[in-house]
Amino acid sequence: LRKKFTEADLDGFEDKIGSSTNCNMTDVFWLANMMFDDGEA
Repeated sequence: LRKKFTEADLDGFEDKIGSSTNCNMTDVFWLANMMFDDGEA
């Protein structure tokens, strides 16, 4: 697996879910796509 994300990306994501009471599925999929790139982008 190739890492496509930076610490800033992760910090931003944590800030988004930290300021919300529920986790937006779009954000979950975005994070998953950032973390697990199958190369087909």
